[in-house]
Amino acid sequence: MLLTLNNTDYQGALDSLGDLPGLRAEREPIESSVAKFDLAFGYTERRDPHGRVTSLHGVLEFSTDLFDRRTAGALVDRLLRFLDHAVTTPDVKVGDIEILAGAERGRLLELWNDTAREVPERSVVELFEERVASNPLAEAVVAGEEALSYEELDARAERLARVLVERGAGAERFVAVALLRSVDLVVALLAVWKTGAAYLPLDTEYPAERLAYMLDDANPVLLLTTSDLTPVLPEEPAVPRLLLDTPETTEALSRPAGDRSLTRPALANPAYVIYTSGSTGRPKGVVVPQGALVNFLTAMRDRFELGAGDRLVAVTTVGFDIAGLELFVPLLSGASITLAERDVVRDPAALCRLVRSAGARAGTGRWRSSARRPGRGARPTGDVGDQPVRADGDDDLVHGMAGDRRGCTPAADRPPDRQHPRLRPRRHAPARSGGSAGRALHRR
Repeated sequence: MLLTLNNTDYQGALDSLGDLPGLRAEREPIESSVAKFDLAFGYTERRDPHGRVTSLHGVLEFSTDLFDRRTAGALVDRLLRFLDHAVTTPDVKVGDIEILAGAERGRLLELWNDTAREVPERSVVELFEERVASNPLAEAVVAGEEALSYEELDARAERLARVLVERGAGAERFVAVALLRSVDLVVALLAVWKTGAAYLPLDTEYPAERLAYMLDDANPVLLLTTSDLTPVLPEEPAVPRLLLDTPETTEALSRPAGDRSLTRPALANPAYVIYTSGSTGRPKGVVVPQGALVNFLTAMRDRFELGAGDRLVAVTTVGFDIAGLELFVPLLSGASITLAERDVVRDPAALCRLVRSAGARAGTGRWRSSARRPGRGARPTGDVGDQPVRADGDDDLVHGMAGDRRGCTPAADRPPDRQHPRLRPRRHAPARSGGSAGRALHRR
């Protein structure tokens, strides 16, 4: 942002030039055609015939990449409101000056903030089990050639949970999970919750030093992984490992359930711990409780109104927070997840083929609200990997989990005006052609 004050006595300068023989001098505005800053507030002193300053004339120049004329005008309105208060009541504290109009204040504090809603007093895994009971045979998760119904997914998670309990998993404890993007990954995360514990997701493509630090800092009771991934995981003797693909584990998972019931997590118990990037120092573990996760997931579930027949292509690494949205919103809605393999996620063309072949109604890496449809809630738009996709023959992006099934086209093949904003060159409005908002600021 730029703030300038021009106190040049232009009229005096023009008057002095007017005395030159044969010369006529006038002020002419110069059109720059480019906004050099996101916002540029420019003030010029105005003088009376005697050269005394009587007011300020202000102009706001703005970048149309970031602001429209209405928004820029609202900024000017608030500035004028602030100055009026400051001049008429000079003893008032700056922090006590009201800059919002009555309608604005009501919209910000009441209309937009009217988000109170009933939150279920049950954990995520209990809400999932309700879906299992309501439609047990519906498809729940697909990865490669393997698919599980809600009933099968719940049964496998239940069996694994009992094995985890025998290994020390329980409330207020962490279980580290390092698995490939397969149905076993979803089974494992649900199984951890069925024990009352929280999971620590480990992306095996992270540097070994980072993984070792996370294991040491979180101090999980167990590391759940497979033999194939053992070489890429750090040696951490303090954390015992449970390998899902060993004969011993297979035998343990086949044993009868027995009479011992599992303890479901309380809403105050941790659901998972996610680690920051560490760009400002060491990575920091952020513990997300069940209650907060339930609040978020049920709000998203209600907003996007998914159901049986809807399918999401999940692309985000489980080591990133948004993976919880991709995995569990569908499972709390009766919808289905298709897990995209890591190599597929990195190849937009392969990802589009997966969306088509799976009959998926979405593929999302980022979630954004699209236009509301009659009688339905707002739908997330489909972004897959690093490229948005749209239905063939349709100008709109694929609507998340409720859009066209006909396929997708990479953004690079779209007309220029349909390019994703991140790929657009930055453009600025001319200073005065729709890109400025100005008023006289009178001095009292």
